[in-house]
Amino acid sequence: MATKLNPRRAPRAERAGGPTTMRDDVRAFKRELILTTAIDIFFDKGYQNSTVDDIAAAMSVTKAVVYYNFNSKEEVLENIIDRTAALTHECVDRGVNQGKTPAQKLALACYFYADHILRHQKMIAVYFREERNFSAALRRRMTILEKSVDEKISSVLEAGAISGEFLKGDTRLAAITIMGMISMAFHWYRESGRVSREGLCRHFAGQALRLVGFKGDPGLDEAAYKLAAEGD
Repeated sequence: MATKLNPRRAPRAERAGGPTTMRDDVRAFKRELILTTAIDIFFDKGYQNSTVDDIAAAMSVTKAVVYYNFNSKEEVLENIIDRTAALTHECVDRGVNQGKTPAQKLALACYFYADHILRHQKMIAVYFREERNFSAALRRRMTILEKSVDEKISSVLEAGAISGEFLKGDTRLAAITIMGMISMAFHWYRESGRVSREGLCRHFAGQALRLVGFKGDPGLDEAAYKLAAEGD
């Protein structure tokens, strides 16, 4: 399954609110292609066994092209990991903000998070497999970001316990359990499997609700469960 990043992502000058040029757009596009290629190579060979030459060869360019856009292989990995964390926050926030009740917030956050894990399977694999190769600064940053996600889910669980929708208990531990259950799907998910990606996302949302003791229907229609368009 090919890893998909978004080549339409705005270049840095535009994202910072400044003017953008065709040169900015071209460089942004090249950086996306380098990251996409690197994810495939790191996934197949492992970070330690991969080189900048491997990335360049897979793109049919010289390694000078890679070094023009990234200072090192380490910087390429750091960008992949930062992208993974950013997407995790985006999908969890989307679910929490879109839901109206704790049950809806939990179901949608898990649904969109599962979609992220399954859609970006190779990128997620690199995130978890290559943690030993993170710099100290990157590891600290990821620890903070992972804790932030767990706290968001924990807050939803606390609200559900207060409202009576969920069982009372250690909400932080429950949040870690739920997110860990979904995260590990990158190990076994196959696009050609008997259950579709959307079906698995719904499964994880339902399992999360059952884990916290929710009974009944969260009251979500088909539109609420609509997955993000390919490439978003």
